[in-house]
Amino acid sequence: RSSCGVGGAYLGQRRRIIFIRLNISKHESGSATFFVLITMALMSATLYSLAHISLRLFDAQQSQFAADASALACVVAQEDLARKIAEQNFAQIIETKKLGDKCIVVVKANHVVRRAVAVSVEGLDLPTLQR
Repeated sequence: RSSCGVGGAYLGQRRRIIFIRLNISKHESGSATFFVLITMALMSATLYSLAHISLRLFDAQQSQFAADASALACVVAQEDLARKIAEQNFAQIIETKKLGDKCIVVVKANHVVRRAVAVSVEGLDLPTLQR
């Protein structure tokens, strides 16, 4: 190889550019379309499932929050206040039991049922026990 001039051009070399032509038959393009559609359907199903699970977790959290707040209101004040707090949290009380210094509340919100227990000891309010 010899170079000529400052530009560094090579003499005597020819570069060949080879174009490869892909012959895709109609059968092969149909297969690719089929697999793309299957992949899109699977991805859509996965995203739908993920959104559904996220909403269920949100509903469970909302229901437990309403149960905890209602149980604390029941033990500190009275059952009427517990019902009002449950309604403010978009839930409904299914069952309420007040046993001395202990209150058990079962709440349903968005088809999710949660239970909370609150206990008051000598005027000190303790956090709820989730069950």
